[in-house]
Amino acid sequence: MNDAGLARGPGGPRGLGSPSRGPRGLEWVASVEASAVVSEAMIGARAMAVGLVEARGTGIVSAPVPKKLLLMAGIDDCCTSVRGYTATLGNFTKATFDAISKTYSYLTPHLWKETVFTKSPYQEFTDHLVKTQAEPL
Repeated sequence: MNDAGLARGPGGPRGLGSPSRGPRGLEWVASVEASAVVSEAMIGARAMAVGLVEARGTGIVSAPVPKKLLLMAGIDDCCTSVRGYTATLGNFTKATFDAISKTYSYLTPHLWKETVFTKSPYQEFTDHLVKTQAEPL
């Protein structure tokens, strides 16, 4: 099958979303949904892509090296998806580490700072603005 056949449909290849220009050239942006791809990291010259998928209740479903990294990161339930050449262990480890770090850099609403709202000057000084004093000129 040629590339044109893969790119058909709203999701593009593998339903990853729309192409966008990124720091490494043209990249596919993953759409974030519940129980969908949490993170995807590209490493090297497009040699490998590691995807971390939320898999509740399954434990860690992965090769031995990413499994050790995920355990060290404190992730209990995760399924990894790897595309590319995984024979070089250093690149495989680095791609997994990058995927984990990108996952931790995503802030969910419960991690947001509490917003402290202050009154605008018009609300704060309404009493002073209401007073109408006739000052002599």
